[in-house]
Amino acid sequence: MTRLYNYNKISEDLNLNYKCVAVYKILKKLNIGDGEIYAEIESSLIKKIIDDILNHNKETIVDKYYNHFKSYSIEKHLIPKEEKFFRARKGYIELENKSFEQTYKISFFGKNIAAPPCRVATEQRFNKAGTSYTYLGDSKETCFYELRPQVGNYISVGNFQFTDDVNAVYINNEKDLSIWYKIITEPACDKTFNYYIVTQFLSDIIRKVFDIQVLKYDSIQYDGYNLVCFDNDKLKFVDYSDSLYYVNKSKNGYKFEKVDDFYDKLIEGKNDIEEVCSKKDWDYNKEYLIRKQNNVGLLP
Repeated sequence: MTRLYNYNKISEDLNLNYKCVAVYKILKKLNIGDGEIYAEIESSLIKKIIDDILNHNKETIVDKYYNHFKSYSIEKHLIPKEEKFFRARKGYIELENKSFEQTYKISFFGKNIAAPPCRVATEQRFNKAGTSYTYLGDSKETCFYELRPQVGNYISVGNFQFTDDVNAVYINNEKDLSIWYKIITEPACDKTFNYYIVTQFLSDIIRKVFDIQVLKYDSIQYDGYNLVCFDNDKLKFVDYSDSLYYVNKSKNGYKFEKVDDFYDKLIEGKNDIEEVCSKKDWDYNKEYLIRKQNNVGLLP
């Protein structure tokens, strides 16, 4: 009955006027199993929460959500600065060799694959327009599937590390937090309203209640997890970790093929790096080439 107690506490704390215990008793008398009953209660409660957030000015409801989340005993998860995570972005940098009238594709790197500056940041699941957060994954594949690619897309991917150890809260589909996990990871693309209003509000509450720099949550697109970092200055790009992938189709869905066209041609001596690289990128690409030749410090 712990699960029912948790549902009832949510309803009471947030003044949602949903009688979880009464609903349970009514459905139980109809010989409905506990699994179906809990699923029905949870679904109804989620709808109540979403409606509550969407239909009230945030300043009028923030206190009750803040106080409710303070009632959870959630252990913070320490992420060491040595740990590497992945970030991906659709697209690439195109380099042109004017002498041979050829173009080459290389991956975004550095600030071009980092979170966008605030002035151009569009709203995402946890950030409003004009606010920039960094979204990361535990693997290349998690990042690829989170982008919801299409066949023919090119995807740049690279590693990031935190500049210092950071605290995170892990929201997953287990125990007390399952209902909140389902709300914050619900796909928004098929909604007739701006669902990000809900997820942005809840992430602000979680960040403030637990005083964290990072929110960790399981991916619903792939068997991995994601991170959102609320302070971009706490992250740094890992030089020479970037790679470019082409999205192809396979029997089971997608096949991600690494694109080495540009650097392979350089190694073969078929191209002049100074001919195709801007002065600004010359040192980076030269070092990248050396590392590739020696197979050092690059993504597999």
